Amino acid sequence: MLILVVVLVIFSSITKGKTSVVLSTVTGIVLIVTAIYYIVWIIKTPTKKESDEAL
Repeated sequence: MLILVVVLVIFSSITKGKTSVVLSTVTGIVLIVTAIYYIVWIIKTPTKKESDEAL
């Protein structure tokens, strides 16, 4: 996913006109989707529960 973002940023900076705008928009959407994916992954990841029992 990171490679895709890098490629989209490079192509959007090289091209001009509507193509540049479209590639920039797609890059933004990909970054937002990636951020949402990681937030959901962090929330779903189980955490280690410590017991309250004395050792």
